[in-house]
Amino acid sequence: MSPQLHINLFGSPQASYKGEPLALKVPPKTTPLWAYLLLHRSQAVSRQALAFALWPDTPEKAARANLRRHLFLLKSALPAAEDRAWLLQDARTVQWNPQADYWLDVAEFERLTQDPAGAEEAVALYRGDLIENCYDDWIFPDRERLRSLYMVNLTRLVDHHRARRAFPQAIGFAVRLLTLDSLREDAVRLLITLRYESGDRAGALKEYTAFCRLLREELGGEPMPETQALADAIRRDRLVFGAARGGLLEDASSIAGRRAPAPGRRADLVLPFVGREVEFEQLLTWWDRAARGVGTLVMIGGEAGVGKTRLVEEFARRVEAQGGRMLLGHALAAEAAPYQPVVSALRDALPLLAALDLSSLWQAVVAQVLPELDTRRRSQASPLPELPALDPEREQMRLFEGLFHCLSGLARPRPLALILEDLHWAGAGTVGLLAFIARRLGSRPLLVVGTYRQEVVTAAHPLAAIRRPLQRDRLWHPLTLGRLPRGTVQELVGRLFQQEDDAAGLAGRLFGASEGNPLFLQELIRDLIDRGSIRVEAGHWQIGPLDDLAVAPGIQGAIAGRLQRLSAQARSLAEVAAVTGPAFEFDLLRQASGWPEQEVLDSLDELLDCQLVREAGRGGAFDYTFSHHLVQAAIYEASPRAQR
Repeated sequence: MSPQLHINLFGSPQASYKGEPLALKVPPKTTPLWAYLLLHRSQAVSRQALAFALWPDTPEKAARANLRRHLFLLKSALPAAEDRAWLLQDARTVQWNPQADYWLDVAEFERLTQDPAGAEEAVALYRGDLIENCYDDWIFPDRERLRSLYMVNLTRLVDHHRARRAFPQAIGFAVRLLTLDSLREDAVRLLITLRYESGDRAGALKEYTAFCRLLREELGGEPMPETQALADAIRRDRLVFGAARGGLLEDASSIAGRRAPAPGRRADLVLPFVGREVEFEQLLTWWDRAARGVGTLVMIGGEAGVGKTRLVEEFARRVEAQGGRMLLGHALAAEAAPYQPVVSALRDALPLLAALDLSSLWQAVVAQVLPELDTRRRSQASPLPELPALDPEREQMRLFEGLFHCLSGLARPRPLALILEDLHWAGAGTVGLLAFIARRLGSRPLLVVGTYRQEVVTAAHPLAAIRRPLQRDRLWHPLTLGRLPRGTVQELVGRLFQQEDDAAGLAGRLFGASEGNPLFLQELIRDLIDRGSIRVEAGHWQIGPLDDLAVAPGIQGAIAGRLQRLSAQARSLAEVAAVTGPAFEFDLLRQASGWPEQEVLDSLDELLDCQLVREAGRGGAFDYTFSHHLVQAAIYEASPRAQR
């Protein structure tokens, strides 16, 4: 049975009894007295403390008289209790009866906040600050405490919807977060990132420009280097984790209420993050150690498509949510420059680097591989010194030391996670730098996480040469990802689809065809969606008749099916691109195809629409890249030999 007395303290205080509004015709001080007793409901409050809290500037005798009068007025205004008295009183104390038949929004809000799953309900209860028209000194600590919990719940909802790529909802909660404090810079960075990840690059930069203007008007200052670095990365269209990434599948409930994609465009697909709980917790343990000043190197190995990138994406979100710094670098199949993954990660942090208290010597050293650093600081400081010539080996050690000083400096204010992807493509120089860094992490709040494909790292690979000595010295912490077992695939499919019987049957077929490889699984589901065997109806994923549902075996079959649904010209361009490698430049593609520029652009649009390729971002050496190297390999293998 629902409690008879409902009390709301958020916003303007309201109450109802047996479903009818309760009009409390009492003096202004009676409501704060009632609120004080409700907020301290778990214990009896001494009359002396209560009188002093509500009438701090009144002599004690008069304050106690006021208390007696307002307690009488409160008791008279409340409806007669049918079971237990509302107030428990004696000569020395007063308490709101915790056993009385009542419901309090603050109590329910606090209960819901204890579980992240209750965040949305908790946010709905928060109609405004605690008794927003009360300005007594005693209320401010409780008001700020509850406001902080409200912000925690908003942040949880932003993270939840961001992980599902439900960007309109995530942006809405981020805007509400900023409404509470328009100068809260971490919330500004979050909103800018969400705008960018949703595909609204112009909107992200507009948010940044508006915040800069507000900061100058209110405080006469400039944004933090972290915020400037984020804006710089977006201007260069450098993808941050989660931004504009294909290859994921969301649960269909997040599709409800979302605008339909433009004609010819496929909806975002985000797979639930399941089956990696143990590895994720292990990463968080290493991160916790790094945050306490004990850095380390973690190397995540596994076959192609097994989910290494998704694991570090989820980890990066957690790092950012906890206030840590995160840098990301990628090794490419042909390193365009020495030490590319580390240098590209630092390039995305140029404003932070320029603001570091780093000696001009080390800045000059790093500027050899990152000339933008010198360009950025020229307007702020004197020119960098010339470096003395050294023999090649000592010059390399000097560069390694300079790069490590940069990473250490970035980690000093807040712990730093440096994520280096695809290290199986790294050259000897990059691997040597990795070993150098690994041996100096022990006393730094810096976690380095690398990913690599185990089948590529043979005995002759540079990574193999450093692995054994680093493991011997306990400086290389391996984390191996295997394929998803049948039960996990069933759990994943069960989260996506509402028809449990059909989902179980589909999961069995998908597991048999993918053998638990997440990338294969993803491509198979995409193939079924493209064919209409799986579709969205009324905001929910629906499975077609299983009798007619054919699942192509392996990634080759899935990719082949998707290629067949493209135009002949787009198929041909995909084959040409596959011959050039996992990433490619537009000019090279145009020259190799021999087509007019507009025809290449039209076919590229078709490949982008079906998410076989994606834009590489303006900060890289290439214009486009295949969504995964296995997609490129599958198209290459299917192309005519003469064309290769």
